[in-house]
Amino acid sequence: MSNSKDFVESLSRGVTLLTILAESPEPLGLTELAKKADLSTTTVHRLTYTLQSLDVLLKDEKTKKFQLGPKMVSLSQPALTNLDIRKVALPYMEKTSKEVGENVSLGTLVGVKVAIIEKVNANNILNFTISNHTKIPVSCFAIGKVMLAALPEAELRDIIDEIDFIALTENTITSKRALLKELKKVEARGFGVNNEEAALGARAVAAPVRNHTGRVIAAVNIMVPSFRMSLKMMETQLAERVTTLGENISLAMGYKKIPNSSTTKKVTVRG
Repeated sequence: MSNSKDFVESLSRGVTLLTILAESPEPLGLTELAKKADLSTTTVHRLTYTLQSLDVLLKDEKTKKFQLGPKMVSLSQPALTNLDIRKVALPYMEKTSKEVGENVSLGTLVGVKVAIIEKVNANNILNFTISNHTKIPVSCFAIGKVMLAALPEAELRDIIDEIDFIALTENTITSKRALLKELKKVEARGFGVNNEEAALGARAVAAPVRNHTGRVIAAVNIMVPSFRMSLKMMETQLAERVTTLGENISLAMGYKKIPNSSTTKKVTVRG
């Protein structure tokens, strides 16, 4: 707490209550709020009354418990919408790249192609870039698989119909059915892999990045040379790291994780 004469203590206490409620998975009563904020119930009563009058808090008259109100949502929406994902993600990417010693990239879908919008090189042996990137099917990239797995059924079906399934390596997915089977695995595990499917010698694992609405807007990717890490090692060791990285970026983008909120898509293959 600041010792400046300009510091408004009552405002600070109000922000403390809002923070407690924002981080709570359920509404809280007066006594609970007072305990968590380390304030008297009389003080919390005055603060909640004021915040409630401003529509920043809502009170359930039956349970007498508080939750964030509509004004709080309207105040936060513009800030969340205007967050620049590249600026938000970069510090987390740099930290992870330094810790694991591998290249980290952030990408999204542009049409039916993967676009890399930010990257951090670890100055290791795998600093090459794949030539003719735009000619490589989205299904060959870990980022692409993660983005595809998050799409609504109709949109996913349309993109799959446009994919040119060309064999770049012996591991490349070359059919719609094989891709859909792979995407189900991505949904179940929460991450996608590229097992030397775009180029021999390069493996990658990616996880989703969500915005404040919960929509997957990008995916973050860790790439490793195949001689240094097997597919099994990547799935058991790096998968957890990239998933945590994706979650941290998502939280910084305003996402609030809801337990047991996953859904399963059923996509019908045409052709």
